[in-house]
Amino acid sequence: MKKQILRRFIVAVLTALCCVFAFAACDFGGDDGGDPIIPKPPAGTFEVAFDSRGGSDVAKLANVAGGSKITKPTDPTRADYIFDGWFKEVGYINAWDFSADTVTRDITLYAKWAPDENGGGTHTHTWSAWTATTPATCTTAGVETRTCTTNPTHTETRPVDALGHDWGAWTATTPVTETTPGAETRVCKHDSSHTETRVSTPGLAYRLINDDAAYEVSGAGTALQLGYTEIVIPSQYQGLPVTSIGDQAFRRQYSITSVIISDSVTNIGRYAFSDCTGLTSLTIPFNVTSINNYAFENTNLSITWYYNPVLASTGRISMSSSLTTVIILNSVTRIESYAFADCIGLTSVIIPDGVTRIDSYAFAGCTGLTSVIIPFSVTNTGDDVFRNCVNLSVTWYYNPVIPAPSSRSIRLYLTTVIIPDGVKSISGWAFNGAANLTDVTIPGSVTRIYNEAFQNCTGLTSITIPNSVTLIGFYAFSGCTGLTSITIPSGVTSIEHYAFAGWTNAQTINIESRSSAPSGWYSNWNSDCDANIVWLG
Repeated sequence: MKKQILRRFIVAVLTALCCVFAFAACDFGGDDGGDPIIPKPPAGTFEVAFDSRGGSDVAKLANVAGGSKITKPTDPTRADYIFDGWFKEVGYINAWDFSADTVTRDITLYAKWAPDENGGGTHTHTWSAWTATTPATCTTAGVETRTCTTNPTHTETRPVDALGHDWGAWTATTPVTETTPGAETRVCKHDSSHTETRVSTPGLAYRLINDDAAYEVSGAGTALQLGYTEIVIPSQYQGLPVTSIGDQAFRRQYSITSVIISDSVTNIGRYAFSDCTGLTSLTIPFNVTSINNYAFENTNLSITWYYNPVLASTGRISMSSSLTTVIILNSVTRIESYAFADCIGLTSVIIPDGVTRIDSYAFAGCTGLTSVIIPFSVTNTGDDVFRNCVNLSVTWYYNPVIPAPSSRSIRLYLTTVIIPDGVKSISGWAFNGAANLTDVTIPGSVTRIYNEAFQNCTGLTSITIPNSVTLIGFYAFSGCTGLTSITIPSGVTSIEHYAFAGWTNAQTINIESRSSAPSGWYSNWNSDCDANIVWLG
């Protein structure tokens, strides 16, 4: 028993001595055994970079002293997303605490984003149809409004042009005679309280035509002797319609300065206005369906034509060198082949919404033409519609119904595309090769961008793909070397092969809310592409 107690005592003593020696071996002082050591901050300065992950740029911080805190920069912004803080790693595990965390090395902080689901901020608008809130009248502009279906508090308004007058036919209220002027009136179809009157020229020479059912103006008669140099051809004479201006009717009448042709006229004869050197402007009404050879020879005319596709080609040739203005009425649905070919004085054309087809060579050789707007209603175009229109800039209200081969003549001169709300897809080859196209906004109604839609749009510098898009077809953006970046939204579930072929390492593809390609993306979706791929998941 005594031996067991002794052994326990010896073990206790030895254990105590070991603790004393171990404690004495610890150095709690400085090198000289003085004051306790306080851990030193890392020496030198460091750099803090901010990766905004598709958001606006945030400047890096240079020369940050080791061990110091940093000031939180201004939050970045990103369309359709809400900023959710800076994190130490791409996986967004550890948030950076600006009130406590210190810089001990070169670091990069990563922005985290949350989709903006509440319709605020910079979400992509899905707009309702435009509705009139202030109807336009003949003389006053109206207002239309549309509402965002995501957030009804967001609205847009736009002005609507005044309707303008839609005049009926001129009707004689005071008959014209050989010596006294007549009076004619017309009424606006929009508002019958709007009327116009004009004085018709007396003294003109007439002859009966069409089995004595109508009159033709056969010459100036005594009108010039009566002092009338501004000629107004009446719609009626002696109770019958005036439907024709005869051959050589005003030829070499140098003192005539203006002529107003009545809407009742359908024919202009050979040499009708030739050598009228004092005549500087003339308007050809819509009802004119025949203009004969040399009708305007040796004149300095500037002609305005109310386009009628029925007009024979000889008539178009007769006025091609003098035509400066074209007015296409809403009732016109087709622009015929060669309609305005070689009209070098024509500078701009407005094609109304009713037109559905533009035939081959319609504007060929219009070297002075600088602007044309193609409305959404156009669903087919012929070959070389704008051939040799070297100064032309086309604005196109895109309609996916138009076949890709047909749209080629538009794409060659295309500078602006407007894709209306409601369009569901962008068809294959839609804008292929449109080298002068610079920017495109795709509305939220679009769900599919098909093959080669924007291929070789080398001038394209900006494009926004909405989250509604689910498919990007093969070669859809290949050769778009002018884009510095593009963002693929999270809604895209399929990207086909070579979608970005030809992109260089100076370009960036930002991919939202993903860290890798989903199963619906082709394995070679980015083949032949050297762009920087940034996964924002």
